[in-house]
Amino acid sequence: MKRLLSSSVSYGAALGPIMACTIVLQCMGCSTNGGSGSNGSGPAPLAAPCADAAHCPKLLEYGWDARGPGFVNGHIAEMEHLPFDGIIMLLTPGSLAFDTQAWTESSLEQPIQDVAGTAWDHFTDNFLILYSAFDDGNPDRAPMEWQNDAHWQTIQANIALFSRALADSGSAGMVFDPEPYGRNPWRYDPASGLAFAGTAALVRQRGQQFMSALQTHVSQPKILVFQLGHYIWQAALAATEPERQAALEVHIYGLLPAFMNGLIDVANDGVQIIDGNEAAYWYDEQQDYLDGADFIRGPSRNLMAPESRASYDSIIRVGQAIYMDYVMAANDSTAGDIPHSMSPEARLRYAEHNTYWALRTTDEYAWFYSERMNWWTGDIPAGLENAVRSARYKARTGADLGFDIADDLAAPQ
Repeated sequence: MKRLLSSSVSYGAALGPIMACTIVLQCMGCSTNGGSGSNGSGPAPLAAPCADAAHCPKLLEYGWDARGPGFVNGHIAEMEHLPFDGIIMLLTPGSLAFDTQAWTESSLEQPIQDVAGTAWDHFTDNFLILYSAFDDGNPDRAPMEWQNDAHWQTIQANIALFSRALADSGSAGMVFDPEPYGRNPWRYDPASGLAFAGTAALVRQRGQQFMSALQTHVSQPKILVFQLGHYIWQAALAATEPERQAALEVHIYGLLPAFMNGLIDVANDGVQIIDGNEAAYWYDEQQDYLDGADFIRGPSRNLMAPESRASYDSIIRVGQAIYMDYVMAANDSTAGDIPHSMSPEARLRYAEHNTYWALRTTDEYAWFYSERMNWWTGDIPAGLENAVRSARYKARTGADLGFDIADDLAAPQ
């Protein structure tokens, strides 16, 4: 469900072009596409013991093929034939972070039971997703207003129910997608009657309320945020605080750092906020992933208030993203990019390469995104499942990738 923006950045190669976004894969219980990875070897096993217990990377699946708890409960045995460590699920109702309509315990009871009753085995780390804004055309749902206390009483109650859903379902954590699919809550509105500094202070307070509610039933939640600092790179790299605030005031995500700052303010010890680094959709090389991780640990912390940066350092974790539609040339919107000129074999090497380096450079989680593929119906390119298996196995066991894609990128066929 990710569509998006475009901008150009320069912080090493890692901030390279950022644009609209997407994921891919293979059939539940199908054969392994001829039994070879991108390097011609047999399919890597799903069981991939981690060579370093302190760094055991996990691969999550998400995209337009995302499923709800009911489907997962009924198909988990087939789904777990695929090379993931977890999935991101939709909790309906209960997927709008800033929903101004009250949820009820009874409406969430069945999906919670479906997740809790699923016979999980290989998928050990499963997440429930919340969208920051989504226009579903419901005329009875008022758009959230930061200044509306009644809205926030409802939101806090809803998020407390979501916290119960996390606890009762045994989910590893929540995904927070800040991309607005509709009205943008993160763009500062001068017509609101508040100056930018006053609005940011209020949004920070709302972040505190949100985190307090989220911790109602889960004391140490993991929060995977699809994007955080990279799309606001101009503000992160500003030389002074006044320049930083001026950049945020006109940015479409200008209020997002204040909200995240509020989460950090009241986070319990042990809480993790994972920057999912959506900018990695467009990475080509190992150094891109290393630079991206450095940006999250370095300049991105400047988006927090000065007094909160030490807390940011202790709470933030590096995540990485793989946009498989781009890598496998499955989306016509990227028709002018290199993958569309590659041979099918080169694209499989590219997929294995990007999956491998995303896993090697994340603190724990890397995540797939696609719009043109469906892992659960078998609508993925031939050979892709084995390429992903190979990358995951090598990354977790500490093996070298074993090949270089420089020639594939420099001289596409």
